[in-house]
Amino acid sequence: MDNYEILPLFSTPVFVGHISIDCKPILNTIVKLKYLKYNNSGKGSENEQVLELEELLVLKKQIDKKFEVYLYDILMYQKNSNFYFKHETSWVNLHQKNEYSPMHYHQNSMYSFIFYVDVDENSGDIIFSCGNKSTFSYNCFDVPVSSYNIFNSGQWKINPRNNMIIMFPSHLSHCVTESKSKKDRYSIAGNYFCRGSIINRTKKLEL
Repeated sequence: MDNYEILPLFSTPVFVGHISIDCKPILNTIVKLKYLKYNNSGKGSENEQVLELEELLVLKKQIDKKFEVYLYDILMYQKNSNFYFKHETSWVNLHQKNEYSPMHYHQNSMYSFIFYVDVDENSGDIIFSCGNKSTFSYNCFDVPVSSYNIFNSGQWKINPRNNMIIMFPSHLSHCVTESKSKKDRYSIAGNYFCRGSIINRTKKLEL
């Protein structure tokens, strides 16, 4: 048998992890927030800085720690006090039965996250989509495949669980499928953006 390797070149790294924290106090806090209705796509908290609430600061620290793992241990970014990433916004998503979130991406940010506070197996999956259809099967032809994998798929589905955290580049399109659960689905989403100075090929940029 010939030896070979597959190189997942120019991939979009999606971090899927777990935060060990008691979600009951978090849930008790976020159910009391005011929410705005998003048509049939659920509700979002009026507060877009929920992780700055005193009751959620411990969770914010845990998310920041996971984000550092993502940046420095996986993406291997160089630590630099003159260039860093800062948590910018965070809000709560509330979905009830038959509600969903349409395909979208996060503007005006570089990296995004979702932390699942209270979900079950029927609350709806998150689906990430290759918007530019760069894989061969989705480039010019819709080629039939015998089995989908990370190399030939135009979409990738994750079934969330409580305490799961997902981090990804903000340009990555994603949606949430319709909830079939009688249980309210709560998750906290947010964005990071860079700060400081960065030098490109032509000039120094202040961000």
